[in-house]
Amino acid sequence: MKKNTAPKKKTELSSVFILVFLILFGLCFIAMLAMSLKTRGESFLQTLFFADNSTNRDFFMDFFNPLRDAKDADVFARGSINTPLACLIFFLFSHMIPSSVTETTFSQRYAMQANQQAIVIYYVFLTICLVSFAFMLRAYLKGAKNKALATVLSFAFLFIYPLFYCVERGNMALLAMICTAFFVFFHDSENDSVRNFSLLVFAFGAALKLYPIVFILLPVHKKRYKDLLKTAIYFLIFFLVPAVFYHFGADLLVYFKNLVSYGETHKVGFSLTSVSVSSLVTLLGGGKVVGEIACVVTCILAAAASFLVPKDWQRYALLAYCIVNIRIVSSIFVLVFFLIPFIVFISAQTKKRMIDWLYLLLFSLILLPLPCFWYFHPEKMQSLFVSLHVSPILSMNQLIAMPAVQLLFLFLCLEGLINFINLVRDGASPLSFFGGPEKRKRKAPSKPAGKNDLTVADGEGA
Repeated sequence: MKKNTAPKKKTELSSVFILVFLILFGLCFIAMLAMSLKTRGESFLQTLFFADNSTNRDFFMDFFNPLRDAKDADVFARGSINTPLACLIFFLFSHMIPSSVTETTFSQRYAMQANQQAIVIYYVFLTICLVSFAFMLRAYLKGAKNKALATVLSFAFLFIYPLFYCVERGNMALLAMICTAFFVFFHDSENDSVRNFSLLVFAFGAALKLYPIVFILLPVHKKRYKDLLKTAIYFLIFFLVPAVFYHFGADLLVYFKNLVSYGETHKVGFSLTSVSVSSLVTLLGGGKVVGEIACVVTCILAAAASFLVPKDWQRYALLAYCIVNIRIVSSIFVLVFFLIPFIVFISAQTKKRMIDWLYLLLFSLILLPLPCFWYFHPEKMQSLFVSLHVSPILSMNQLIAMPAVQLLFLFLCLEGLINFINLVRDGASPLSFFGGPEKRKRKAPSKPAGKNDLTVADGEGA
């Protein structure tokens, strides 16, 4: 009897990765709900919303504070650091609720949490964001043969930890991430209309929060300088045209002064909600100067390594690292940008390697809502954290996110360096790494993806 020597389907490897992630997600989700029942919701508040019953909860205030500030053209005079586009959107929203609510003082700002119209406006905004994200995932995964697995995976993506935190904060970072994800997923489309629309959507997201602009390196990776120019033009339109509504652009200088002032205030130091390397350096005893230097150096290394790594998802992860490593924006909610490379990573049709199991673990530690079993003994843990001068009680996500992000960066940089050395040994020019992945030699796939694969046509660089 002839022995079957046919290679195993790639689909089986991809499916194993997806099933492992879904199992981890299910266990964490069930444990989180069980602990929430046990602790009367306290563990849920602490784990996901960074709050407790003894403090004034700041729920949705990243949405409501600018809603109050943006009620007229003097928004930047009040110290706002939101972009002109974001301020214009908040201005329109603010005129959908009574002026008695938007005219409150800073100390009275929590009154918006009790206003039904303000809550409904936020829920409409949130619904638009989540529905758009779900449809985008459906479009990206439409090539998946296993529709059931694709549906469950998409459902899990809607319940990751940093996305939950964006919902609690009401931060526009959620919409900026969705716009960036659309660009990442479709900027390689063979359909010119889809590709150009992805540039437009990305420019909108970058003009909304500024920091997604680091993904502008993607057209540079591919030597698509026309796309780069188009994106720059779209960005300037979305950024400058709304500024006209604020004293005909005269307040732009005030806006940039606000950014500088905010940056000086939040530049260095350790924070429980920060995953920046500068915060890690401070925690380990480094000074302010060392923390600043470490932050700048690691961002430069991540940007450079994005040209060296062999896979697209690795490029996206390094660019996401640049965002979360910027100290002034390095809060828990910007971890949502790591969802972009993770979606590409777990749905790619390339054969998984042993080191990919490590990447799966690090992504899971960053994205999953990790249960904190010490909430079964809140009094003992409260005493412990108070003795360490830390309050409130830290969740597992807050403890693990920072080292997981930095380890992911370290391994990606090492892989980029190894890839660089190997290809230079094979005769590739070092300058070719800055000319786009399509210019580098790659092995042809041994066979097309199998019929049961949950994969996306992401090409060889997935």
